[in-house]
Amino acid sequence: MKHWSDITRKERITRWEQVLRVLRGLTKHERKKHFNMSFFGEKTACGTVACAAGHCGLDPWFRRRGFRLDFDKIVTWNGETVFSENVSSSEDFFGSVGSNNIFFDSTKRPVGEVIREVRAHISDLKKEIKK
Repeated sequence: MKHWSDITRKERITRWEQVLRVLRGLTKHERKKHFNMSFFGEKTACGTVACAAGHCGLDPWFRRRGFRLDFDKIVTWNGETVFSENVSSSEDFFGSVGSNNIFFDSTKRPVGEVIREVRAHISDLKKEIKK
């Protein structure tokens, strides 16, 4: 995985534009039942529930570049066997500002609001290019 500090500003913007692609691609059902900004990811009887970064970690574009969400650890929680998520460092991949302001904000909010936050962050990244 190429670290945030080792990529060009254009590549940084591309990564965040791909976040938009992933979020915009969520179906109505996924937005309602499989999106939760409180945690990276969780396997449920209905399928995988994940935050914005977690959904990115499941997407092939991100996985090819080393950002992944996998459920490869089996742990026992309250007497039940569950899969635990193993996620790449979002700060290393997306930078600390975007990760802290968007991904690590566990406030319950809909996909549309997170999309607006990502678009604003992209706008800020583009302004940095012009400086």
